[in-house]
Amino acid sequence: MIRREAMIRAGLIQYYTEIILQNKTSETDPVVYANISWSVAHLALENAHDENDSVEIKTKILKHVTCFNRGLLGYLIGKRNSFTY
Repeated sequence: MIRREAMIRAGLIQYYTEIILQNKTSETDPVVYANISWSVAHLALENAHDENDSVEIKTKILKHVTCFNRGLLGYLIGKRNSFTY
């Protein structure tokens, strides 16, 4: 059972990483991130992080990801996510 859950989580992380990467170049509807779990959001943002991202891109993506997830921004700051600093 745990292995299946880990496989599902890994698939979700890959899925959301691809959406975040697309969101860097084009506009994605924030509703896409409405049901993302906090741990998946944290790992997907870490995977999509690039040192060359501008502050504007990071801010835009954080706004989209945290728009419908109350408390997620605080969680990401607490985890010291690369998008929050």
